[in-house]
Amino acid sequence: MFKYLLFFIGVVFVSCTGPRNPSTLVVGLQADYPPYEYVNDQGTLVGFDIDVARKIADKLGKKLLIKEMGFDALILSLKSHKIDLIISGMSITPDRLKEIEMVPYQGDKVTELQLLFWKSEGMPLQDLKGKIVAAQSGTFQEQVLHHYKEIQPKLMENTQELIMEIKYGKSDAMLVESPVGKEFKYQFPEIHAVTVPLSSDMQAFGNGIGIPKENIALKQVIEKTVQEMKESGEMSQLARKWFHD
Repeated sequence: MFKYLLFFIGVVFVSCTGPRNPSTLVVGLQADYPPYEYVNDQGTLVGFDIDVARKIADKLGKKLLIKEMGFDALILSLKSHKIDLIISGMSITPDRLKEIEMVPYQGDKVTELQLLFWKSEGMPLQDLKGKIVAAQSGTFQEQVLHHYKEIQPKLMENTQELIMEIKYGKSDAMLVESPVGKEFKYQFPEIHAVTVPLSSDMQAFGNGIGIPKENIALKQVIEKTVQEMKESGEMSQLARKWFHD
């Protein structure tokens, strides 16, 4: 069962049931992926994706309704029309494009990931034969791990579980996207990162906003809105706010 929180700050963070209100934009995400989306120490849902979703809803003249769920449930929820969009730091991959439309909104081509170790200098991913490497289920990182047949992948529902895995030695390392790795290094000085270069057949194409394939009109609106945000500098401003160099 998913847990939902309610925020009266212009963003409603709840479960959606019953007929859809046309005046709302329902965005699905997993709120445990800093700096994209997470609940801060004050109990407030914050992050780059939250700000992006809020601005998109404002530009469309709609109220933002955020539905939190497991990352691996997002595409199914989109295809079954429980949500209008996915905005959750989701990498654009060929497999995902077979199921949904994705509008690029953040990041360039993903040519590397980060392997995080707790109080250890670590080692390259290919040297971790027989070792346990944790990753978030349903993510691009999970797909990458499956290319390394001699590594034992351990899939977790959220990133906080991944941190606990390496902190308490249940997993030898965790695999994350570079922005997330940088955020965790900022939060936890005990973490050491090793860069994982990706071969051309394993690379992704930045992060995209997920849209149902049949909703061409919505895709066109989101493409136009994202382009306007990029041209006005709004997207770059939000990136500077949330991502650590």
